[in-house]
Amino acid sequence: MPKVLLVDDSKFSRGRLRAALTGLAADISEATNGLEALEQLAIVTPDVIVTDLLMPGMNGLELLTELRTRELTTPVIIVSADIQESTKSACAQYGVQAFLNKPFTAAELRDAVEAALAAGTAPARSAVVGTAP
Repeated sequence: MPKVLLVDDSKFSRGRLRAALTGLAADISEATNGLEALEQLAIVTPDVIVTDLLMPGMNGLELLTELRTRELTTPVIIVSADIQESTKSACAQYGVQAFLNKPFTAAELRDAVEAALAAGTAPARSAVVGTAP
């Protein structure tokens, strides 16, 4: 069974993410920030990580940076109300699978997670930003 890690400091938001994935045959775990997510990665590697950007301790972009520094190719889906192009560009540089603007529909999240599971690994950085490495 595939594993999905939900990372968000808001219990309400994590519950909303979990509810959106109802019916998806996956083992879903949760973390409240990037540091907690990294602690969980020491125990088990998820097949997909869904993370918010704005969190205390370690934010989503810092988590993404650390994942790629460790050469982990786990697909990452960003869910955020921060829709600035500079933010999306920064995430793209680290090969995010998808960037969903809050609010999003349950179907949009399920589709993004299913696509990430089908892909198996994060897209190459150059493929995301459209330039050669």
